[in-house]
Amino acid sequence: MRRIWVLVLLACLGPAISAQNPEKAKAEAALKEFEGYYKEKNVHVRRVAVEGLIGVDHHLVTARLLDVLKDRDASVRKAAVVALATQKNDQGMQELIRRAWYGRNRAERLQILEAFEQSRPKAAETIALELVGSQEWEIRRAAAQLLAHYPDEEGKSVGALLQLLGDKEVLVRLAVMDAFTVLASPRALEGAIKATKDSDWRVQATAVSALRKSRDRAAVQPLIDVLLTAKGRLIDDAHAALVDLTATEWPADGQKWQEWWDRVKVGFKIPTPEEIAARKAKIIKERGSYDPPSGGGKGEYAPYHGIKTRSRQLLFIIDVSSSMAELVTFDQTDQKAVEEFKSRYGDLRVKIDIAREALISLVAELPDFAKFNIITYSGKVDLWQPGLVPADGTFKGKAIKYLARLTPAALESAGRSGQGTTDTCAALEACFGLMGGATQDKNSYKTEADTAFLLTDGMPTSGKFTEPILLIGHVQNLNKKAKMVIHTIGFGSSNKPLLDGIATVTQGQYVKIGI
Repeated sequence: MRRIWVLVLLACLGPAISAQNPEKAKAEAALKEFEGYYKEKNVHVRRVAVEGLIGVDHHLVTARLLDVLKDRDASVRKAAVVALATQKNDQGMQELIRRAWYGRNRAERLQILEAFEQSRPKAAETIALELVGSQEWEIRRAAAQLLAHYPDEEGKSVGALLQLLGDKEVLVRLAVMDAFTVLASPRALEGAIKATKDSDWRVQATAVSALRKSRDRAAVQPLIDVLLTAKGRLIDDAHAALVDLTATEWPADGQKWQEWWDRVKVGFKIPTPEEIAARKAKIIKERGSYDPPSGGGKGEYAPYHGIKTRSRQLLFIIDVSSSMAELVTFDQTDQKAVEEFKSRYGDLRVKIDIAREALISLVAELPDFAKFNIITYSGKVDLWQPGLVPADGTFKGKAIKYLARLTPAALESAGRSGQGTTDTCAALEACFGLMGGATQDKNSYKTEADTAFLLTDGMPTSGKFTEPILLIGHVQNLNKKAKMVIHTIGFGSSNKPLLDGIATVTQGQYVKIGI
């Protein structure tokens, strides 16, 4: 009888005890619902179950999410990382730090460090400073990425990162340079200057970007040195950095820049961001919508829709969905825009004709030391060649013949007319070597091309990502390792948020044709 009374008493006290510990009650309720769905085989159900734990901050939830990091599906594991980033409780945080610091499961440690990069707890800074000395390069890289998110107190972060400038793994050095772009420090500037001579062009390009963002006069001479010695796209990067840093409009001629700098460097002051912004606004107003950017100099090709490049590894991505057989539309009251269009494209009015003729002209003029490829896409993606090919007479002739067939009639006969779909995500993934299930080289993540041009007239309607913000984030994430510049050309304004966003996160240019 006494036992029965005890059980009755505990049953009555249970809600009262839970009421005294609402966080635990909330966690237990969330976990109960989670377990009911997580047992399902459907990956989408499991992922949604994990997402239900986001923001439920309790050590019981932390422990369960650590188990989910072993899930067989990457999207479910990704959701667990996002949920772990919301865990702030002391007991759970202690366990996360212990596993990130001493754990034997490398994949788990990397995922915890990724969660820390999102949540940025103060305690994680200490382990990041230690883990830059890890024997595993992926851990060193993750630690470098994490340190970029903390103020450089007493020079500790920059000091730790400088140790990795000579790391044998290029992705570690890339992570260091990405950190230096956000850590304002004279020592970080010195590291970026040193990295302009790195053996990998991606590290050099990121170093140039760091120097550009430094807004320091000490960056001018190293950028001129890059201009004097670099080839291909690095010339564009260094030139853009110099123009932006100094508000000076010299062509991409290293010798002219050197002569100018020798004349003015004594007493020269870097223009303020406000002065730079005013200068850019004035230039844009003076040039108009269709005027190509300033430049000129050895190695520069004809502009493609007003965008100039010196890249020697080029990709051209052309939307060939049915809407590309339509005419470009204009605001007929804007006579200046209409005249500028006519001066560039003549009598061409059909979108695919404009895309084709401009690319044929550019391919015909490519120097033989350049390499290129063409990607076309609608609901599926097609590569003209398996990889980049030399711009010699043979391949340029083949490319011109291939492009000549991209006509509205050809699109219709190929079954592309009607309510087709547009998988822009798949086309962009092809840039990064991810087409057809392929992956980037897991050691270097180095892609063949360093510059791409994306031309389209609409928004994505199919594929992995169709929302602009998600697709832009996907491209930005892929490009952390590839460091590709993606220029975007759009017919009309409907896709401006997407194309402008892609160009911005890859340091490319965006051009709009028509309204």
